[in-house]
Amino acid sequence: MLGPIARVDLRSPAGTRYDVIDGLGHTRLLLDSWGSITDRYSYDAWGNSIEQVGNSFNPFRWNAAAGYEWTPATGLYHVGAREYDPRTARWLPLEMEDETIYSSRTSHTSAT
Repeated sequence: MLGPIARVDLRSPAGTRYDVIDGLGHTRLLLDSWGSITDRYSYDAWGNSIEQVGNSFNPFRWNAAAGYEWTPATGLYHVGAREYDPRTARWLPLEMEDETIYSSRTSHTSAT
């Protein structure tokens, strides 16, 4: 196990938690400021939760060291501009919000 990595709660310092990360970058334990285990996590190879003991809010679970942020409402991991679905083990396609930006880059007019 690697870690711990501190997540400081500025509004309530007593709410500070320390992530204990394994060699793959997954959060396996959350510790309170006294070093007591508050939460324990286990996952399958695709990021699905196998077991969670404890109820602390923690969006950084599977692949936490790489910045994968769990979104409970959707069941997806948010990674930069992408979304990963552990249920299908697939990345969701990027949607171009403004196609005119992309089309204007490829269609050039030259003054002759």
